[in-house]
Amino acid sequence: MGYTGILKAAARAIEYTYTGTCTVTEFAETLDSVTHITRTEPTVTLKGQPCRLSHASAGQAVQGATSTSKDQVIKLFLSPELTVKPGSEVEVTQ
Repeated sequence: MGYTGILKAAARAIEYTYTGTCTVTEFAETLDSVTHITRTEPTVTLKGQPCRLSHASAGQAVQGATSTSKDQVIKLFLSPELTVKPGSEVEVTQ
């Protein structure tokens, strides 16, 4: 088994741990040819894509004057061949 075969086998093993699916919606600007108004249109680029969602608390809870806040780190694992553009909307179902 060559190097690429080993990488593909490792990717399949990691993707086996994916427990959810996701839909990715990107927003693109389109120019209306009649009104000449630029609109932002949603476009679904990925649908039903296997994924895994990981979340963890980051640091200690910080108490302010009126409320308490705590940071949370959320990571989305997808196949490495896929690209999700910044500003995209991601909906995960588990």
